Amino acid sequence: MSGFTFVDNLPMTIEAGGHITLPVNCAFVYVSELVGGSVTMETEQGRVPLILGRRIEFPKNESRNIRLKNTGDTSAVMELLIGSGDVRDSNVVGLVSVVDGSVKRSEQGLAWQISNGVNGVAGEYPIVELKNKSSDKEVVVNQIVCQHATAAAGYILVKRFTPVFGATWGDLSANKLSGGASSSVVGLERGNSATLLAGDDFYAIRAGQDEVLNVPITEPYVLEPGETIGIQLAITQTDIRFIFAGYIK
Repeated sequence: MSGFTFVDNLPMTIEAGGHITLPVNCAFVYVSELVGGSVTMETEQGRVPLILGRRIEFPKNESRNIRLKNTGDTSAVMELLIGSGDVRDSNVVGLVSVVDGSVKRSEQGLAWQISNGVNGVAGEYPIVELKNKSSDKEVVVNQIVCQHATAAAGYILVKRFTPVFGATWGDLSANKLSGGASSSVVGLERGNSATLLAGDDFYAIRAGQDEVLNVPITEPYVLEPGETIGIQLAITQTDIRFIFAGYIK
């Protein structure tokens, strides 16, 4: 591809996880359209994220390579204004579309949620476990909510159980797309255990009766095929209610 001179509009689509390298002859790059994705631009000067309306100027007009990388979960549809002339817009004229990646996942039927409960059993600890049932997909968990009904305060544990508790994984998650089919990828097992199960502890907090606990998740949990994550209460004979939510990659 030959370098660009003066001012050119350059439309393109970069698939999720993809990148494009452009040899250009320019003094500036202006993002005139951007829908979806999460795109960064890399040059010899450094790296900068691209957002709608952003203008990047270079020290001088000369030939250079710019690398555009989409690290988002959806395709990025964009148009760049590239050139050696000077264009300064005080605003963006025309239709501006900003599509949240979470909305796209719901539209594509990839977002899921499951809400249910466990009834208490005398002398046993309630437990619920979520599993990625697929062989080739990742399950991202970005929300966990739990509540228990006992009068005494007790610990709510979020962990990866070893060995796993579940066997049939019969509870399926609901699709966040209206009319979408339940996901066969995300399965759930719930019940009670006579012991506190071993495993990798992610989170533990003491919560009171009917207190709604939103587990703080700074980065989502990613379940590879066959992997699980679950909740167990360190309180016997209590009812619990819970919510798991996320999306499929």
